[in-house]
Amino acid sequence: MKEFSVPMAITDFIPVTLFFAAALRIFFDLKGKMTTLSGLLYLAGSLMVSATAMGKALYKLIYAVSAGAADITWLDDQFFIGESIGFLLAGTGLLLTIREEKKGTLTRAIAPVGLCVGLIILGETAMYGVLCQYASKMRKRAAIVLFLVSYVFSLIMGYLSSKDMSSAALNWTAQAINTAGQLALLLGAMILHNSGLGREKKYLEDR
Repeated sequence: MKEFSVPMAITDFIPVTLFFAAALRIFFDLKGKMTTLSGLLYLAGSLMVSATAMGKALYKLIYAVSAGAADITWLDDQFFIGESIGFLLAGTGLLLTIREEKKGTLTRAIAPVGLCVGLIILGETAMYGVLCQYASKMRKRAAIVLFLVSYVFSLIMGYLSSKDMSSAALNWTAQAINTAGQLALLLGAMILHNSGLGREKKYLEDR
């Protein structure tokens, strides 16, 4: 039986909310630099990441409340495939803003876990790389540090998610890392927002 408690399950919604808030802040700041395609890719990816993470948090909550009687496995199984596709789409959407500036489970049945982790890393690398480039051009070192911290924590989360998450200790550890990582992402996004991201004519020209 999996060691999920109600407080643990509720805590799992916090990093999801932080990521969604950060993703929206970044989108509204950069939407003037996005084409319809890049905007749709970024939004679709961000929404997919948020939805799949919300689904997994909901799975834990239902499991905990029912004391293991309601084990809705598809809510848990959809996580890897949704996160991998979502981060890849979101990362591609942000990469296009740079180009425009310059001009036995469902998961295993669809794709190997290793492939999903690889796609998540690829998408996150693109997404955080672009955010760090914007922060560098705006000379916001604090934002760069926060994005790098969030990126490292996200990589750690990708590793932990591939493990057996049935123990309470591992779940609490993962939630603490995920919450800290998404909080760092939101704080970095707010630094760029308060510094004028999306409200200046150009960001990627050397000063």
